[in-house]
Amino acid sequence: MARRDTLDESLRHLDYEMAMMVATPRMLAQYQLTPANNTVRADGYYWANDRAVAYLAAMESALVHARLLNDFFKYGTGDLPTSGFKASDRYAAEYCTTKGWSGSVVLTKSEHTIVDKQLSHFTTERSPRRTHDLGRFAQRAVDALIKLTSRANAEWQDPLLSILARCEAESKRSLEVWTPALSQHSARPAPGRRWPC
Repeated sequence: MARRDTLDESLRHLDYEMAMMVATPRMLAQYQLTPANNTVRADGYYWANDRAVAYLAAMESALVHARLLNDFFKYGTGDLPTSGFKASDRYAAEYCTTKGWSGSVVLTKSEHTIVDKQLSHFTTERSPRRTHDLGRFAQRAVDALIKLTSRANAEWQDPLLSILARCEAESKRSLEVWTPALSQHSARPAPGRRWPC
């Protein structure tokens, strides 16, 4: 079992993962950059095509977040992995030691396999590319968070409720047009200069 300060720190990461999972489908749905249904493209389509690369990077990022959240939420109390487990790995069940946790999935087994084949392994099974219902994955992640919030020990209730409130606020923006804006703390680079990578 992780120490309290480690579990507390991990909630900051959960906040980030949920934000990325909930916000990205809205952005991709309203800022289409590639042909519909992720169809096969001509050779060289990605080269010198910044819009396509940005779209695909965001989509693939959302899939990685869905996979990570699936691993976080899926194991029930008493089902935590014993092989391949690292002391630094975190799971939802660790926040539910009083009431217990029955697990919750963000990705079905077949969806998890597709994500693995397309993003995690260099295999011929990457092609043809498949479409992904990121909105459904996001909804499952929010449903899992709602369940976690109701099952978590009292000490984790307030931070989890805060993350859930931010998810709900983001979902209310789903019909707004996605317009990228610089943070108030950001400044544009001077003419002729580039952002550092």
